Amino acid sequence: MRKVTLGNTNLSTTALGYGCAGLMRPGVEAERQALLKTAFDAGIRHFDVARYYGHGQSEGVLGRFIADTGCRNEITVTTKFGMEPPAIGGSSRGRLLMSVARKAASLHPAVRQFLSKRANAGVSKNRFDVESARRSLETSLRELQTDRIDLFLLHEANLEDSRTEGLLEFLEAAKQTGKIRAYGLGSDFPLVPAILEQNPAMARVLQIANGPGQWNRRKLAKYPGLTINTHGALKVLPTLEKAFVMATDERAVAWKNLGSPLGPQLAGFILGLVMHDNPHGITLFSSTQPGRIASNVAEALRWENLNSAEWQEIETVIENMLSNYSANTNSE
Repeated sequence: MRKVTLGNTNLSTTALGYGCAGLMRPGVEAERQALLKTAFDAGIRHFDVARYYGHGQSEGVLGRFIADTGCRNEITVTTKFGMEPPAIGGSSRGRLLMSVARKAASLHPAVRQFLSKRANAGVSKNRFDVESARRSLETSLRELQTDRIDLFLLHEANLEDSRTEGLLEFLEAAKQTGKIRAYGLGSDFPLVPAILEQNPAMARVLQIANGPGQWNRRKLAKYPGLTINTHGALKVLPTLEKAFVMATDERAVAWKNLGSPLGPQLAGFILGLVMHDNPHGITLFSSTQPGRIASNVAEALRWENLNSAEWQEIETVIENMLSNYSANTNSE
């Protein structure tokens, strides 16, 4: 797999990364470990997690994988702080209850939706004071069973959060001692420009949504020297599949003539497109199905090497289809 050097960080890793937001969805530990192993065996060497993912337990799952495989020096890890899980997730009783709940949720989608709403209601947000940041970092280091975090990001921070007294100094000190290698921002894109303009020191590394229908990375072209990693490309898949069904004959024929795969291969195709759009950053994706992880990587690598003219033609067709679909559905 192609390697990328992440701009101002001097970190080198793979162009595709695995996102661990859904890592706790499988009901048993062996299945969670299988997801990470599948990603690693497919060539992925970057893993993205956060302190609050999986009620605070996802970092621990990734940490056990790192320890059991001894792969720490082969991979890079992003974790995020500022959003903290409900307190129940950190206790032994809480972990047991969550384990039982997840097994039930894996069998019943309605249970999963109910638990997700309850869990989100218990999340503590905007915890960017120095003491919370320090506690989060130490917890992440312990859970991940490592002595360093490669990318340590403010999670859903706004401009005011990024200016929290003492936070920049704390992050710089943690970098100097080697506990983190780089820091930055992982927030919804609308929050990013103000921070870039008014507090750029906190936004030299960015993690933003990017892909068909939301080409946010291109909007940052006037800010040179940034490290930009992206996520969320596959959220467009359900809409794109519907757009294809509703497409005019001309667009449908154009899509087929371009050789774009439909069905299970479509995800990898979109990842290849987004990798091409961001050649110097990481493209993150998530899946809780080992087979999908492997096929997504294989398809992304197969499609990534189309030339720019071919990708431009494909992107134009996709954007036209999405625009046409949006216009048709809004008029109904």
